[in-house]
Amino acid sequence: MLRLLLLVLFLGSSAGASAQSVGAEVRPLLRRGTSKAEVLESWSPPRLRALNRRVQHAILSNKDWWRDQLAHTKPGEVVPYDPKLGLTPAEYGEFIRLAQDSVLMKPVRTVDVVIESVPSGWRFGKSNAVEGLRGVEIDTLKNQVHSEFGDLTAADPIKAGPNQRTTGPWGGPCWKVNSLTEAGTGSVGKFAIGKLVGTGRTVIYLDARRMEKGRIEARENLFLRMLPVAAGKAP
Repeated sequence: MLRLLLLVLFLGSSAGASAQSVGAEVRPLLRRGTSKAEVLESWSPPRLRALNRRVQHAILSNKDWWRDQLAHTKPGEVVPYDPKLGLTPAEYGEFIRLAQDSVLMKPVRTVDVVIESVPSGWRFGKSNAVEGLRGVEIDTLKNQVHSEFGDLTAADPIKAGPNQRTTGPWGGPCWKVNSLTEAGTGSVGKFAIGKLVGTGRTVIYLDARRMEKGRIEARENLFLRMLPVAAGKAP
């Protein structure tokens, strides 16, 4: 998704947690066995989608210029207006306002999430309804996440903040992988698990892709919000 849309899910700035502490962080967030979770997907109003299509078309026509703009724009900042964006100044202002205020993550379905205990931590079972989670393992001994995209290593934790408008503020440990070669082969991705500030509910995030010579071979992008355990149900 365009950086212009400002869908800021991650605000971490401190050092990654140690392997010892990450286990203590993750333990209260996961429940062994089968739990229910909502699958969330981004939603935006038709007007924003229309403006976004025009911006995307303009960027594709000015790729070098766009790369230069991104290189000189700090995270969280808005790219300054330029006619090359394909919008008038008023439309660009509307685009930014809508992107900041009207994009939401909405539940589209409810699924079963199966979590297993393993000697090194936790693993999402192969019977999970969400295919992208199957076999993903949170290794708290090595402070890594093992997945089909490779081993993700500890990164800056997610920091809850006001810019997380699309999901609501949340925070927790995070892991990343970036093994892309100059030829465009390898994997790049991020996995995080955390807690929503407002409700205390656990959220699970995965965004990863595997490339082969610049071509996407596999892609996963998911955001889950765990549902509360039914009253009287054993943990």
